[in-house]
Amino acid sequence: TIIDYDKIDFTGEGSIVLLKENLFEPSSSILKVDIPEFYLNDEDYGQLTVDAKDDGSGDVAVDLKLARELDGLLLHVKDFKLNKESKDISGVITARNLAMSTFEFIINDGISNTGGGADVDAVLSGSIDDIKLDGVGQVTGGTTTIDYLGAELYFGEEKFIVNDNKIDLTGGKLFDRYGNEASIEGQLNHSLFKDFTSELRMSSTRFLALDTEKGDNPSYFGQGIGDITVDFSGPFSSTDIVVEAKAGQGTVINIPVGTVYEDYNEDLIKVVDRESVLNPTEETVVVATPTLEGVDVRMNLTITPEAEINIIFNESLNDIMTGYGDGNMRVVISRQGEFNIFGEYVIDRGEYLFTYFGGVVSKPFTMERGGQITWDGDPINANINLTANYENLRAPTNILLAEFLTNSDDKAEARQSTDIDLVMYLTGTLYEPQVDFDIGFSSLQGNLKNLAESKMRILRTNEADLNEQVAGLILFGSFLPSSSFGDTVGSASGWARTGYNTLSQAISNQFSHILSGLLQEALTENGFISGIDFDFSFNKSSQFGDDALDPTPSSSIIPDEIEVHLKPRFQNDRWELDYGTSYVNGNGIDATATIPNYVVHDFNIGFYLTDDRRLKLKAYGKWDKTSQGDDGSKYGLGLNYRKEFGSLTDFKQALSDDLAKLKKEN
Repeated sequence: TIIDYDKIDFTGEGSIVLLKENLFEPSSSILKVDIPEFYLNDEDYGQLTVDAKDDGSGDVAVDLKLARELDGLLLHVKDFKLNKESKDISGVITARNLAMSTFEFIINDGISNTGGGADVDAVLSGSIDDIKLDGVGQVTGGTTTIDYLGAELYFGEEKFIVNDNKIDLTGGKLFDRYGNEASIEGQLNHSLFKDFTSELRMSSTRFLALDTEKGDNPSYFGQGIGDITVDFSGPFSSTDIVVEAKAGQGTVINIPVGTVYEDYNEDLIKVVDRESVLNPTEETVVVATPTLEGVDVRMNLTITPEAEINIIFNESLNDIMTGYGDGNMRVVISRQGEFNIFGEYVIDRGEYLFTYFGGVVSKPFTMERGGQITWDGDPINANINLTANYENLRAPTNILLAEFLTNSDDKAEARQSTDIDLVMYLTGTLYEPQVDFDIGFSSLQGNLKNLAESKMRILRTNEADLNEQVAGLILFGSFLPSSSFGDTVGSASGWARTGYNTLSQAISNQFSHILSGLLQEALTENGFISGIDFDFSFNKSSQFGDDALDPTPSSSIIPDEIEVHLKPRFQNDRWELDYGTSYVNGNGIDATATIPNYVVHDFNIGFYLTDDRRLKLKAYGKWDKTSQGDDGSKYGLGLNYRKEFGSLTDFKQALSDDLAKLKKEN
């Protein structure tokens, strides 16, 4: 090592020539140094040459040059003069394509993949004991990655000011990999390029600030993009990073809770005798407490419904909850290695892929608005209070209500498929969630509705019986006879129906996704149609094969219902239309009847009356057939108002204010 600097090892092999005119009397001297390969931390920076001359007049002239032909790197200190009596100095520094990666020697933890070059023109002055430096520089093709955030930053051709105690970056620009721009304010402080500290702020109305993958951080990973301000302060060895961010469209945050990663270096652990620590002897060596180094991160996050949050319970089974909502969260990652989250996240919409039988069966549940996840430190043991619904579930109720059906009219009506409200409640913590279910019948009317409510009151007193019916709905799409779950699961027809419905759901979901994308691309360019979805599904609720309820095994693979829905949205999603057509297999309603196959239609129209989408006008119509083959229809008109309130007085006032606002808008 030829130069002592704590962050960088300067090494090289070469020749040193010293010429002195007269060894015994004051005379001129010449020093020549030539190191063909000069290394900084084992990286070749090119040829170093030094020419110094003392002509005996009192001034020493020095010319120092570091040059690398491979990429044009040049550092040239020329016209340097030192007055031996006054110790005053002067000189000029010219640098071209200085490697930005050199900063990784100084910042040994926190950045990586640094590239690009810098040009500098500066003037040296002052004295040998108080060196002054003033100059300007420009970065070209600069890149670096902030390791903890994973975000790769790109510099344009940015200019900066450099002197003996700071590098002023104010006015500079940064770009993310999508081309979004952020501005820089502040400086890097130093003492002649030693003891660096940062005093920087990066801000943007839209910028990719988090870009990590699963292996980068076991606590969370994904992409964070939006309105952001990041402050960097403190010495490079222990930098403090404070992030203020509002998540925007494109943000996807993944929080795994089903896997714990452990990684430590056993060489850092040493077992010592407890007594020698408590009662040290003269031979005991007391080691001073080391300075704590590393990055300390504080993130104050505002989550919006544009951001996607994924809670990964079991990735191998695809047991994942996806949510969109609002929240304010404070994330703290200390340099001691502690990771804490504080705050609350409220679900606006989302989906939970509920897995059953070790992932053999997966069914999507739609999250209800208003569900909460609350963090009080531990990111995994967050408290949850969530509700989800298994949508588009239809089944006959004759099996469930068998002991209650005493007249022919009720029996006939119960054989028809009706809407089933299967609700899941998730409470407890993310790490140990408590899952409970309930079943409702929103479409039933009259005596059949009363019978269903009576049956549910009985089931709610026996969790095992209730869960048996839930399993039947999830696995087979139908209710089960009392205490027959084991027999149904073990039967060939039970497994056939489970496989049939699961496969049909996978096929219909994929087909719907592809067709929705094609329609979206083709029809939304005019601006009037803001979005469009297409749903296609088919299912089977009746028995398979030669079971008692299906005397026609040859037709048992025919679906009971094939359903198609077209859902366009207009004028920035203010108008909604859901038009559906269903082809119904008459035998699926009642295999003993002679009802022909038929087609029915339904529609739902919605219009948001206010810009904040709290007040919505709805209209619907639905056609179907009774078990005797008679036509039936239902129509409705309603007003939907959504608002959180603490009392009826608050609700009344909020509704009055919104109606006044609506009147003013129109």
